[in-house]
Amino acid sequence: MGSPGALVYVARAHHAIGNVKAAERLYRQAIQSGATSMAGDSPYEELARIREEAGDLDEAEQLYRAGAEKSATFLLPFLRESVPSDVRKRLVENLRHAAEGTALLNMALMQERVGDQSEAGRLYRLAGDRGLRRLITARDDAGDASEAERLALHAAAKGDPVPLRKLAERRRKNGDTPAEKHLYQLAADAGDTRSQRELGRLLRASGDNEGAKKALQLAVNAGDRQARRTLAELYERTGDTYLAEDLARQAANEGDALPLNGLARKRGRQDSRWQQLLRYGIEPDGSDSVPWTP
Repeated sequence: MGSPGALVYVARAHHAIGNVKAAERLYRQAIQSGATSMAGDSPYEELARIREEAGDLDEAEQLYRAGAEKSATFLLPFLRESVPSDVRKRLVENLRHAAEGTALLNMALMQERVGDQSEAGRLYRLAGDRGLRRLITARDDAGDASEAERLALHAAAKGDPVPLRKLAERRRKNGDTPAEKHLYQLAADAGDTRSQRELGRLLRASGDNEGAKKALQLAVNAGDRQARRTLAELYERTGDTYLAEDLARQAANEGDALPLNGLARKRGRQDSRWQQLLRYGIEPDGSDSVPWTP
């Protein structure tokens, strides 16, 4: 009945059972019929992989580029006419920029698969932030941890500390605590609040409560609510009860009642004042409410 999407599904089914020639023919037919997709498994990309496996890297590159361009312009016809022209123009530019990055990233992966690491690296860098993140992961997967860290530091210098945090998370999975701590510290120094909190968690786990307090306080200063909860718990555990209560009340005044609630439940076992707080709550000015009835 002329559905380009149906051709893609049939092509994919042929490809899955090894009928590569039939799959290629159907993918080409789907593309000629106007099939496209915003997803990563567009007919252009799937056909490009077939041509890549056949050794035809030139056509594979053309298909990657064409697929990215199609995906970038896919949404444009659906824009309402009421969208201001400057907004429409900016969206077109953003979509085309994303398309170029997607094409470059696919081409980099292709060069990596055929063993040309130098060309893959060049294309990853051209692909922008997304490509750089993928390159860091690829280098780390290849066992080149020092190069992965160097590239992550480069990304952090450009304002993106997330790759450093992701490397730290990988080290955690591998049980390499010293490397995890080192990378979280680098990410925290680069301004990543989540890494600052994770650094505090690591320091607390290692018994360095004072170091953990300092790290968590920096995360709290940056607005991390979860770090504030953790710091309040740590203060309570180390006997800094006034600091724990101050943090918990500060959180409650800003709409986060969990720290104060937890503190009240713990202290309420031995102190009726805290039992009263649990039952009657606090006033808008932060003071404990006196007993009341509905």
